[in-house]
Amino acid sequence: MNNQSFHLLQPNQLSFDSYFKVYVTPEGLYFAKIGGQLHSDEAYDSLPLVAGLALYLPYKQMQKKQQQREEAYDQLATTNRFSEILANSRNSLIRKEELKQVTVSEKKSFHTMYSGSGSITLSLTNGKKQKFLVPSHESLTAIQGALASNLEVAVEKN
Repeated sequence: MNNQSFHLLQPNQLSFDSYFKVYVTPEGLYFAKIGGQLHSDEAYDSLPLVAGLALYLPYKQMQKKQQQREEAYDQLATTNRFSEILANSRNSLIRKEELKQVTVSEKKSFHTMYSGSGSITLSLTNGKKQKFLVPSHESLTAIQGALASNLEVAVEKN
């Protein structure tokens, strides 16, 4: 089975952000956490100069680990071993039955200094909402298409 995937950033005001590789399957959305606050060159470049200099080596080490995690999760997803992805407590599944609506917005966020492609809000059947920011290297249109075609859920553009 060929699963579609993309990256999303879950902002957090009180702790570090979470950077996910999201796999779209007929069962739902599998979220595999691959990184955090310094998830990309774009995030690193937004740091003040002094912080950027101080965090350069740790950032490069985190970047290498993030790439290794993503490759490992991709390997599991390619062979439909999603139960192994869920074995890590930082990863999760939102079943398609739990999704009520998906709202896609092109509005940029101050949280990422107005970079990025917009945001996605998942409205769940239990009344909760989860908001994610879309990194600039991802296409909102492609994500919207993947969600609409695989999950049979209403995808609205805001």
